[in-house]
Amino acid sequence: MPSSPEARPAVERLALALAASLLFAPALAGAVWHGLAAPLGLTATPPGLPLTLAAEGVGAVGTLLAWWRGGLRAWLPAGGLALIGAAGLGGPSVASVPALGALGAVGALAAGGAPRLMAWAPASLDGWGRANPRRAALWALTALLVVGNMARVSTFMADPSRMDLSATPTDTFFTRHSCLSAYVHGAELALRGEPNLYLADHWPRVGGVDAPLPPDAAHIAPFSLDTYGYPPPFLLVPGAMLALSPHFATHRAIFFALSLASLLLGYGWLAAFAGGRAHRTALLLGPLLFAAPPVFITLQTGNAQILVAAAAVSSMVAFHRGRSSLGGLLLAFAALAKISPGLLGVLLLTQRRWRDVGWTALWALVLCGLTALVFGPEPFEAFVRYQLPRLSSGEALGFLDDRLDTVAMNLSPFGVPFKLAAMGIPVDAWAVGPRIGDAYTLLVMGIAAAVGLKPPATDHGRVCAWLALLTLAALRSPYAAPLVEVSAIWMLGLLWPAVRSRGAVALFVAGWLGVLIQPPAFPETWMVPVSMVNLLVLYGLLAWVLLRARDRVPRSTPETP
Repeated sequence: MPSSPEARPAVERLALALAASLLFAPALAGAVWHGLAAPLGLTATPPGLPLTLAAEGVGAVGTLLAWWRGGLRAWLPAGGLALIGAAGLGGPSVASVPALGALGAVGALAAGGAPRLMAWAPASLDGWGRANPRRAALWALTALLVVGNMARVSTFMADPSRMDLSATPTDTFFTRHSCLSAYVHGAELALRGEPNLYLADHWPRVGGVDAPLPPDAAHIAPFSLDTYGYPPPFLLVPGAMLALSPHFATHRAIFFALSLASLLLGYGWLAAFAGGRAHRTALLLGPLLFAAPPVFITLQTGNAQILVAAAAVSSMVAFHRGRSSLGGLLLAFAALAKISPGLLGVLLLTQRRWRDVGWTALWALVLCGLTALVFGPEPFEAFVRYQLPRLSSGEALGFLDDRLDTVAMNLSPFGVPFKLAAMGIPVDAWAVGPRIGDAYTLLVMGIAAAVGLKPPATDHGRVCAWLALLTLAALRSPYAAPLVEVSAIWMLGLLWPAVRSRGAVALFVAGWLGVLIQPPAFPETWMVPVSMVNLLVLYGLLAWVLLRARDRVPRSTPETP
């Protein structure tokens, strides 16, 4: 890259690259540190906050050098800075090896990835900051706040002892709750040949962080043990992490970085595919996406929703770009991991995209075969005969009516009768819930078929429809916590070009407020009513996207902010 001012990318592209680099640098550093420390036998706590600060410094310098000089003139100084930082963190000991690897990975990604990211940004971004200085200042301030919060959470994910730096330091449940614990322990049970890893006796009742850990899950402390309920093929992910290291702290750091990378890459790929005004708008609204509590909570608890959602929507982009093999792998993984993304397969069937369907089916067979090879056939039999019926009836989620905040945070139609019962309306929630769930399944499949038969006319409309359908599918679970809103939050980031009328603006703003303001923030008497409003806004927004906004955004829309 030439070093002359005229040849350098616009400063707006630099700002975008800096934001992305600073968001991901601490997570990458923590994951690489743990990944290298495990083979070296280092069990000491990583250097926590110093590692985070060093990663941010190396990431920032590497990005700036890539913008200013480029080529080896960026790689070499970034590598030198990483070496100095590693020496300061690890000293003259074996501990400097994972530190050097962590900071070296950050420097390499910043110096090598920043030029590609700046080149990928839309041309309409150039000059936007100079033309809109107040909006640019607001964007920069929001981005800095989000980067700071992500750095804090990244430190906690690398160093479990720093609970004071979690996204919710005053909320014991979310600080100690770990969805990842279920994935890892489920893989452990399957690897040792348990005939039914889903058996309730293996899992304590969900909801209590003070529940004692089973002896074979003691290594998960200080976190509580969640319950594994996913299909067997998802075990390949925690199984791979167990092959790398037996330490749960390492698993947390790696899965956190993997989820954050999926979020950044998936959202960016969708924005680029949407094209036109939506590409730039999605990038400018990106900091709001990362400021949403469901995103931070999902990342912190190690839930698979971000990873699965990114794979599902990316598969549709791959299909539409003629990359059927990649799309089939991504969709097969997503559908076999959480079932609900399989709804996107209805689009492929109704549009007679037989090549895409074939690749998806082939990869599904490969993943199932690999799962059976690694874990044996028992998990499949246990899931079909034992777990699926319990999921359908809600028996597997017996905590649905345990606490008022649990009832309030459930966004699923299955949970509506539980909300009504909490508000004093006489209803047998456990009898009505499964019936609502079955009816909702048929409704959502019909909606997907209708969208497939009359697809949106633009790439922007297609992206919004995919995200809306993915959200509707995730809401089918008997318990759909706010983390399922991740795909809806992506949709909000991409939706603005379709918002034209005052009513649409009001719905758009209400949607953002709905994901930013959660029921537990209110007194108990208001939790359930507020959750009913959130639920109505969410479903109303999804319906508006699917029924009205799909075909209303031509690429010739003026590129105004």
